[in-house]
Amino acid sequence: MSDWFATAQKKLGIEADWDTWKESLISTFSDDSWTPVRFAYSFRYMTGSFVDFVVKKERLLLDLDHEIPEQIILNLIVLGLPVRIQNELSRSSVGSIRLLISKLKKFDHDSSSRRFGSMERVENRDQTPKTFETSGKLQKAPASEEKHPCPICEKGKRGTRYHPESKCCGLSGEEKRGVRPVYLRCSEGRLRWNYPEGALRVLLRLWGGGASGGREFRACLRPAPGLRLSASVYLEGPRSLNKLYAPQEPSERPHVRCVQSRGGQVALYVEATGEQPLRKDLVDISYDLQPIAKGSIYDPYEECRPCTKEEMIHAYCSSELVTRGIIQRVEPIEDTDVSDIVVKVTKTLRRWPSTWDTNEIEEASPGKEIVQVGRHCGAQHGAGEIVIMARRKLGQLVLRCAPRLQEWQDVIKEAIAKDSAHCVLSS
Repeated sequence: MSDWFATAQKKLGIEADWDTWKESLISTFSDDSWTPVRFAYSFRYMTGSFVDFVVKKERLLLDLDHEIPEQIILNLIVLGLPVRIQNELSRSSVGSIRLLISKLKKFDHDSSSRRFGSMERVENRDQTPKTFETSGKLQKAPASEEKHPCPICEKGKRGTRYHPESKCCGLSGEEKRGVRPVYLRCSEGRLRWNYPEGALRVLLRLWGGGASGGREFRACLRPAPGLRLSASVYLEGPRSLNKLYAPQEPSERPHVRCVQSRGGQVALYVEATGEQPLRKDLVDISYDLQPIAKGSIYDPYEECRPCTKEEMIHAYCSSELVTRGIIQRVEPIEDTDVSDIVVKVTKTLRRWPSTWDTNEIEEASPGKEIVQVGRHCGAQHGAGEIVIMARRKLGQLVLRCAPRLQEWQDVIKEAIAKDSAHCVLSS
């Protein structure tokens, strides 16, 4: 900001009116990229309350253009809902956002009822038959309606639970062996499964690939650090299942496994261990999908080559971290194919808030950043200042481009001369 003020003072003069200074300030620092537009239009329901999603989607769209017609906002909100919810809503019944919220409250209520309906399984300590009211009189419940302990739960040593055997919670019997389908079409996200029992078939696809897939990608998975993995994860192959993860104890640095899609999709089987069903186990796995050019395969050395000028500009405008610094050391991570690059920061150029809780690779000390790069790239420390551009992948910062400072300054000058930058560039 101080550099801009000094430059503007020389160009505009101290006697220039406020409108001239305001126009110069806005043109220099305003975010004129397509990032907020892309985020608002592609924002989709993931989890939680449907009503909360509607409110947030409407706010994002109105932030872009407060004069956008309500019907267009309504259409975009509905298209962001799960397909099963869209199919339950007729266009004539949701002619306004107010009516849509009224309809979605019912789905929120039904979802909450299903979630908490299992609380009735708590042991009934009052062994006397319950009474119910009929025509204003209290009567004893008929013997045929008296509750009896569930034999399935007693046999499985899960305590005394009073519900019909036909409505058992599914911790044993046929339901335990069932496989439930899960369809995920985001480029990154998390699969969280509370009290895992049975199995899930998780189908990963990139959005826009169509019903039969289409867009090829490379999928990388990583269990949540610090949590016990209470399931086995398999990759579905042409003729067999290939194990990616076995049940494991908590690890602060769980391994990342990457696979390439086939036919535009990756199918995973997540099978619960079935051990200690009363313990609150949690399967928490992050995933990241990177598109691959049509007709090509993933080349691990592609990430090692120097970035072109256009790639540098794109990386600067879309990376979560851009900083100037000096590489102090490169530390290979044991039992993995990646290395940590420890960078002494001289100037932070931009840093976006993370959608994850924190950078799970802790900073060595204040004024330093740690980013990852493939070990096969042979990164080395040395003298000279560089510009680190990194994106957050599976909760960790991964290197995208690392030009020398002088090279990046030359790129900025050329981009300004051609007016080709997607955002305000700085060094």
